[in-house]
Amino acid sequence: MTVLSLAAWLNGLGQDFYRNFIFEDRYMWLLRGLWNTLLMTLFAGLIGILIGLVLSLIRVLHKSGAKIGILNAFANLYITVIRGTPVVIQILIINFVIFASVSVSKLLVASIAFGINSGAYVAEIFRAGINSVDVGQAEAARSLGLSYGQSMRLVVLPQAVKNVLPTLFNELITLLKETS
Repeated sequence: MTVLSLAAWLNGLGQDFYRNFIFEDRYMWLLRGLWNTLLMTLFAGLIGILIGLVLSLIRVLHKSGAKIGILNAFANLYITVIRGTPVVIQILIINFVIFASVSVSKLLVASIAFGINSGAYVAEIFRAGINSVDVGQAEAARSLGLSYGQSMRLVVLPQAVKNVLPTLFNELITLLKETS
């Protein structure tokens, strides 16, 4: 008796699935949601990487002795505040305060909000990657006559990118989960 009831239940489940997802085209909603998630992840990831790269370079340049104290203070404040507040609060502030009087797509607003949030985390990822390269590498490049910028661009950053990739992909996966 239980086998027959299980078979009847599975048959009903199959019919419900066909009616709801195939016949009534509800799978299109899922595909549209998947597309929006991927689009938001792509744009937010690009925004986050750009913000993170700029902030990490500001912090690393300040540590190396550059006279950019105000920019470093802004970068520290940005990273601390953004990482210290929940992303939902940031989305609400950006949507209802910053973009309140402007008619902008909610998808764009969400992408910007997630990108701003991701930028703080990516900044720390890049900074840690740059700091993970041995100081002797930059010193060797400087002793060969390269300027600070050249030694960063040609010696330190390629090694830092290799060190950063696993953590950066983890951040992008987290961003994908947050935007779903």
